[in-house]
Amino acid sequence: MFGVVREISAPASPRFQLSSAQLSSRLVVLAGVLLAAATFTSGCAHTVGAVEVAGRAVVEFDCHADHLYVQTISRNHYAVAGCGSRAVFICRSGACERDSETMAVGDDSRAIMDGRAAHAALGAAREAVLECTEGESLIVEALFDLDGDPSLDFEAPRGKQRRQCIARVLGDIELEAGPEYPTYVRHVFSETPWAPAEFASVPHAEDEAAPEEDSSPEALEAPEVPVDAPVQADDAVTAGAADEPEAL
Repeated sequence: MFGVVREISAPASPRFQLSSAQLSSRLVVLAGVLLAAATFTSGCAHTVGAVEVAGRAVVEFDCHADHLYVQTISRNHYAVAGCGSRAVFICRSGACERDSETMAVGDDSRAIMDGRAAHAALGAAREAVLECTEGESLIVEALFDLDGDPSLDFEAPRGKQRRQCIARVLGDIELEAGPEYPTYVRHVFSETPWAPAEFASVPHAEDEAAPEEDSSPEALEAPEVPVDAPVQADDAVTAGAADEPEAL
């Protein structure tokens, strides 16, 4: 499932028999391979669950997948943080749903910091990855374990040399400090570097405060009118009415 894949050709039919010692040695090697495969499968399962949860959180948080950080907190439970929200999801029988109330989360939370650290580690290889892809964008899904080592999954581009170049570059990525929980992120390598989203609260119209009026003594004074100022129409009518003689 993961992007770093080794191509193994089938061995030719043996033309000799193995001794018991050689056979025992081969069995030990085979046991090690099977153990590694079991560990690989476990990591793959966690990645699949994280991807499913991220898909649900995109809708519930109204948040782009590139800004969601999914942490595996137990076998079936995942904590998702991003776009100012956080919630716990549970996955059963291939279906994932929210298992807690949605809470507000700040940039100083450990989940957000771990997710951004993962993106920063991946982003440091942006130029090298784009050289491998000859400028084409590449989407990588990464699951960082507690030691900061990632399991990477990406859709391999055409060309054996491209795939080998990408595998070589991504193979050097790791976190200096491991996350609190295994952390999944979706990173896009493109000409535009990844950057954390800014979520500024926009007040509603009814919440906007009316501008404060100036109540200083100077503002309360009536404006001065010049002596030679032109007389307005209303003033002219008033002035003419004042000049009329009173009726007897």
